[in-house]
Amino acid sequence: MGQPQIPPTPPGTSLAGKTIIITGGNAGMGFEAARQFLTLKASTVIIAVRSKTKGQEAVAAIKANLEVKEVNPDATIRAFELDLDDYNSGLAFARKVKAEVKELDILLCNGGVNIMSYQKSKSGHERVMQVNCYTHFLIALELLPLLQATAAIRGAPSRLTIVGSMIQTMHTLTKNPVVDSETVFDHFDNQMTYSGLTRYCDSKLVVNAFVRTLSSHVSSSEVIINNPCPGSVATGFDKHLPAWLKPMIFVYRKLSARSAEEGSRTLIYAASVAGPETHGKFLQHNEIFEGAPFLDHEGGSDFCEKLWAETIQDATKFDPELKKYVTSLENRVQQLEALLARLLPDGDVESALSQIPSPSSPDFNTWVTVEPRNKVETTDSLADEKEIPSEAPPDDLPILSNGFEWSEQDDDPTNYIADGMAALSVDPQGAGYLGWLRGKRIVTSFVAKKWLVRSVFTRKPK
Repeated sequence: MGQPQIPPTPPGTSLAGKTIIITGGNAGMGFEAARQFLTLKASTVIIAVRSKTKGQEAVAAIKANLEVKEVNPDATIRAFELDLDDYNSGLAFARKVKAEVKELDILLCNGGVNIMSYQKSKSGHERVMQVNCYTHFLIALELLPLLQATAAIRGAPSRLTIVGSMIQTMHTLTKNPVVDSETVFDHFDNQMTYSGLTRYCDSKLVVNAFVRTLSSHVSSSEVIINNPCPGSVATGFDKHLPAWLKPMIFVYRKLSARSAEEGSRTLIYAASVAGPETHGKFLQHNEIFEGAPFLDHEGGSDFCEKLWAETIQDATKFDPELKKYVTSLENRVQQLEALLARLLPDGDVESALSQIPSPSSPDFNTWVTVEPRNKVETTDSLADEKEIPSEAPPDDLPILSNGFEWSEQDDDPTNYIADGMAALSVDPQGAGYLGWLRGKRIVTSFVAKKWLVRSVFTRKPK
């Protein structure tokens, strides 16, 4: 029943000069991740915690850690208040970061909660979804411009890592799907269909869906966005489980759980070691894994798009300015699609699409290749399609590169929140270029011109 061992972070990994934010950083894996980031010489680590007092205590404990004192005695360690139960707190947190933090290299969304009774958040949604998903999504969108700006300064991508779980495979959407007459948010807010045993599973499915969709709008050359599962970890996450469930979970943890130190290495790997091949991906045991198969089916794709639209709509109620940024991301995708449509007429690719690996498959990132060809002048030649060579695609088309315990514990179970769970670029090199949600139109264009796309499509001789 044991889990594969997570290897130590590769020797030579250095975060010198980097600024890192961790939600839920005062206990459990969030605290341990903060400590490990500092032993890798991170210059600034900011932990986001619900309680100011607990934040101060955690900062003092990290500073007192012997390894941190020896390796990185001059690091800046701070605590910012954040109540993930409340959109307004999430927005205030993001604004404080933007006002006081000039560069942000890593945002690790690690805070989470597992409650098995129906509760409403301060923002009016079901509480597990609010804490694990919605407020984190707002923060991620608010801080993406800062992550992108830092990437431009560094000349290397920043990181956005949202902690997930393989337990997403036990979600309820197959048996109880979101129907056309309801929104995703209404579906999960509905107390009549709520299941305490599976709500945490649903929240982790939603996290994966959001990561997939967001990564389709952001280039991996700017921000690598991924979703790691730390596995079963021996911390205090089970404290408020029902009495009948605790003995079973206790035995399971004893037989298979990782230590907080080992479990946190999965977060360090995803947030600082893993490359662009993990952009938009779910990771298990430090390897790309498919996650819930539901997301790879047509219903899953529809769910992802619907969740994205509703997330933006809900978030912009609290920050109308956010809509401008998100619209700029979406418009740029549409502009690139329009450019490709002008260069390459659409074609029918339904039979070919059936041969394409799933976007969550490890084979997906190595699937598309384009044949070498001479450089194309795209500025003036757009006016006359005859001037565009038809032997191979232009330079600006994508080349894909290869390349549960989270606890801030509260004496009151009704207030229990476990804080410690988790501009589209035109750069043609990033694995996240354009993204999987927009891929069909691009593939259509390739097929219409009969250019080589791996072994699925080959150009026919004239």
